[in-house]
Amino acid sequence: MSTRERRIAIGAAALSVVLAVMFFAIGFAEEPAKLPSAEKVLDAYVEATGGLAAYDKMQNTVSKGTMAIPAAGIALDVTIYVARPNKMRFIAVAPALGSIERGTDGTIFWDKSTMQGSRLLEGAELAEALLEADFENIVYWRGSFDTVTVTGIDTVEGSPCYSVVMKPKTGKPRTVFFDTKSGL
Repeated sequence: MSTRERRIAIGAAALSVVLAVMFFAIGFAEEPAKLPSAEKVLDAYVEATGGLAAYDKMQNTVSKGTMAIPAAGIALDVTIYVARPNKMRFIAVAPALGSIERGTDGTIFWDKSTMQGSRLLEGAELAEALLEADFENIVYWRGSFDTVTVTGIDTVEGSPCYSVVMKPKTGKPRTVFFDTKSGL
């Protein structure tokens, strides 16, 4: 056997060993963690926030806070009133922007801002706004969404979260994140 033939034989043997090790490693590689169903993630959220019995007792909520847009140097004082089944009023005030108000009586949805004036929402924009105003649409998700799917695990503010895509009966799909440990 010539030197060239020996090199080819050694190279072929080495390649065979490398391929065998690769296939062996692939066969024993750890499978990726199996994701829970979206139904399980959403039901865990409901339980982590008090359960359906607690939600059924609620008739309205008032939320107050500040919404910041750091890149623009803007902070808005926000108040949101929500009442069962689908009434909502959103008020945001910022010295630089004036006020923004949005609301619905469950049928019509209006929008009023210092910059754009007043208007009634229509079509797809109306459907989307009414879904957002639906009292606890994530808690009672089965009535608002056709499909829900866990698409993976992402990190939100340093915590691992399930990424859940929720496709509403009307409107655009939305992605919601739930902490993998707390369910919140």
